[in-house]
Amino acid sequence: LLISACAGAATPAPPTAAPAEDLPAQPLRDARSREKGGCEDPRLSVIDGRVYMTYSAYADVLQIALASISKEDFMDLIQGDKRAALTKWKRYGPVFPGRQDRNAVLFPGKIDGKYALLHRPTSEETRNIAITFADSLEPPWPNHYETIIRTRPDMWDSERVGAGAQVLKTRHGWLLIYHGVGLRRGRRNYMLGAALLDMKDPRRVLSRSSEPIFIPLKDYELYGWAPMVVFANGAIVKGKDATELVEDGDEIIIYYGGGDHVIGVACAKLSDLLPSSA
Repeated sequence: LLISACAGAATPAPPTAAPAEDLPAQPLRDARSREKGGCEDPRLSVIDGRVYMTYSAYADVLQIALASISKEDFMDLIQGDKRAALTKWKRYGPVFPGRQDRNAVLFPGKIDGKYALLHRPTSEETRNIAITFADSLEPPWPNHYETIIRTRPDMWDSERVGAGAQVLKTRHGWLLIYHGVGLRRGRRNYMLGAALLDMKDPRRVLSRSSEPIFIPLKDYELYGWAPMVVFANGAIVKGKDATELVEDGDEIIIYYGGGDHVIGVACAKLSDLLPSSA
């Protein structure tokens, strides 16, 4: 495997965002109904001094929702008055109102004049990663999407795929850590892989893992509320800001869920995740 667990399971901390339930009622009444089943799978991107969060809003329809907060207020969530900072989130609502969708990753800035979002529209026949472009970050986004990463029969990601951590900028292209579902030793596993997307046109997939780069091995990944699951939601580069270019020798730290009941941390160098041709 190309990734090693560098810190094991972590103790959960208080949330930095929560379903709208105890904030001023009138402006968030609709938000409460959209999130009555909870909000989960947050992914963060920094754009123009604000932290944008995509997340799954659970209600009658599982939808992608969007919220943002200033970097200063976001730091207060970690270091300052958490309850006060929770009120600073600006909630935009569903990105694709009424459509079942999840696994959203927002690119950190415009590409050819447009914002870009990876996501997975959900239907009986759709288990693939798609991309949508928009002129504005604020919903609703256009309903049109283009599938870019599909499941592959008889491979480790044969059943479904979904974007994992936010994309990282490298000289080879956008690095995407994604999850794939398939059979391993006769059992259904959630595993991680890597893909490179073209920097100027992320609809173009330059390379993709032929084998998983991270699989469930530890007890806390093999057993739990959802057994045999590793599910990435974030990644950072050790010693670098989110806007900096990731070099081949840089260490990438990946945050993931194990068994849907613990938070784990795993590490790898960028060079270990790239195909030899990159």
